[in-house]
Amino acid sequence: MLVERIDNVAVAVENLDEAVEYFTSLGFTLTSVEPIEGEWIELSLGIPGVSAESAMLEAPLGETRLQLIEFAHPAPKAPASVAGPGTVGNIRIAIVVENIEETAAVAVAGGGKQLGEIQQMADAYKVCFIQAPQHVTLLLLEELSIGGSAYPKV
Repeated sequence: MLVERIDNVAVAVENLDEAVEYFTSLGFTLTSVEPIEGEWIELSLGIPGVSAESAMLEAPLGETRLQLIEFAHPAPKAPASVAGPGTVGNIRIAIVVENIEETAAVAVAGGGKQLGEIQQMADAYKVCFIQAPQHVTLLLLEELSIGGSAYPKV
């Protein structure tokens, strides 16, 4: 097997402190904040002089990590518009939550925008899309049955 697991999902953000505050309000735990700089990152990205600050957050069960990165050099480029669902290149992070209504309320209170209504997806999940700050789309999932899946096996 080539892929063992997904270690983390990285998202470039405009303001690291604001992004960390938002995601910790949803239940993520901040585990580290570190600079990213030096020859290894310059050569691996192919960007001379690149420097950034990275915050690593862990999901409550520790299965997946979220890395938030604020670039100092080169200067960050904000998207011309917020790329929502259906836009090629859109970043969507799906997170399983215990109570979707409560989590959606916290996400909106923290600056997110609920994109539609909370809906049930097959017998497996309740779903809710949030346009979070920093141009990230969240998919909140509340599991309705243990081991269920709305996605058929191929």
